[in-house]
Amino acid sequence: MGAALSWPQGGFENWVLAKDTHFLGGAIKVAATGSQEVIPLKEVQEASNFAAQWAGQIVSLGAIPTEAVLGPIDLDQTLETPS
Repeated sequence: MGAALSWPQGGFENWVLAKDTHFLGGAIKVAATGSQEVIPLKEVQEASNFAAQWAGQIVSLGAIPTEAVLGPIDLDQTLETPS
């Protein structure tokens, strides 16, 4: 997300290898699906800044809990839609 123009415009040219990415899990930011998601950020400073604003925990690819990507969606959870 650090190279994206905005949250809704992620961009097709901004792909990076997952092994080189920092992931933010547990943020209160809503995904396009309306649920919580694990957010990829290329630079650790970008991930830290994002976590400071939206909460969550920075993890590596191997440390993402399975339930974070395959678990049930809590439709009553309060999430924020970015502008």
